[in-house]
Amino acid sequence: MGSKASTEGENTGEAEKTETVPTPLPRLKNAIALNQITHANDIRFGNGRFVYMDAIGRGGFGIVAMVVDTDTSNPYAMKMERCAVSYKNEVEAYEKLMGVQGVPKFYSTFREQGFTFLQLELVGINLLQFVRAKGRKLRRTEAFKLVPQMIDILEQIHERGLVHADIKPANFAFGLGSECNRLYMLDFGFTSPFLDSDGEHLEATTRPPRGTVLYMSANQHLSISLILLSRSQRSTITVVLNSLKSCNGINQYLTLEVIECTDNSRRDDLESLVYTLMDICKVSLPWRNLQAPTNRCAHHAYFDIKQGGTDGSKICDVPEFKKALMMCRALEYDEKPNYEKFKRVFELNIVQAATVSVKPDLPDQVYRCNLRREEEEVLLKFDINKEVTETAEIAELIELDNSPDAED
Repeated sequence: MGSKASTEGENTGEAEKTETVPTPLPRLKNAIALNQITHANDIRFGNGRFVYMDAIGRGGFGIVAMVVDTDTSNPYAMKMERCAVSYKNEVEAYEKLMGVQGVPKFYSTFREQGFTFLQLELVGINLLQFVRAKGRKLRRTEAFKLVPQMIDILEQIHERGLVHADIKPANFAFGLGSECNRLYMLDFGFTSPFLDSDGEHLEATTRPPRGTVLYMSANQHLSISLILLSRSQRSTITVVLNSLKSCNGINQYLTLEVIECTDNSRRDDLESLVYTLMDICKVSLPWRNLQAPTNRCAHHAYFDIKQGGTDGSKICDVPEFKKALMMCRALEYDEKPNYEKFKRVFELNIVQAATVSVKPDLPDQVYRCNLRREEEEVLLKFDINKEVTETAEIAELIELDNSPDAED
């Protein structure tokens, strides 16, 4: 198996722990000669075509590996997972997003040994890893420098009739080599359509919102809370809504239509982006230490704290974040955001725009992640020597069974 990531620094006390920082892989170029592969080259996918080099990421349903195509010697990202539903959804999303700048190129898909595989363009370090390597926070000017690219990618995705539904630091990544100052958006497993075949916005649905709890919008938590409300309790909704109205007066959360507006929409992507920016700037997210919501009351607690008052002032006092949150919450469920106006909220002055640079120090490297034991066992299923060894063992058993000394 591939080598393990090493830690940087040592614990300074019993209560203080230093998290593992991923170890860089050997330097990469656009093509890698096969004789440069020095480890894990017995593990192959796609009937032996793709040589496994190392794990470079993981998601809720599987891992992402860096592989080399034996036909071309080119490196790729290979996403492998068991979940057929997420796989089908992600393939459809990549097909719709072909040609969108800032979305990794999608090359092929196949099934093997009960797993599904997506062959994708290889990109570099993700934003979460980048922030950790920079001391666990970015200056606001650095984070704001990234906003135009983030919004442009998001707008293009929305123009294709999709919402990403899982905006967070780990789902942005930098390009490699000469593309190291370009951002990419990753992981389209939760992506869902919001336009029908005629280009009209879909009606409100009752499908539960998806996403990562830390970055989900307030509206998503309210929607889940209302979905979990049993039919016998629906009569209490008016009381709940009136109570909320008297507290904060955010109209789009207080109409009866919100009961049906449960799926992710464009405004939720933008609100999740605001939380992402706050997080990489080390602006405290007040709900970070709450337990993961598992019931209606817990989701309602998240909803209450994520509202932060009518202008978000209880969430943070950074003017740009407050204004951006107000803009998100002024949007109706099916309303198109003003993306340019959103970008202007975070606009840098001329000097800052010219001097601030945000890109990896090692632009042609990707970062490996540590594998769990069960993940290592999965990869061993694709060891090309395994079948040969098993066949030899079986042959040896047969030979022993047929020997003169074998018992009757």
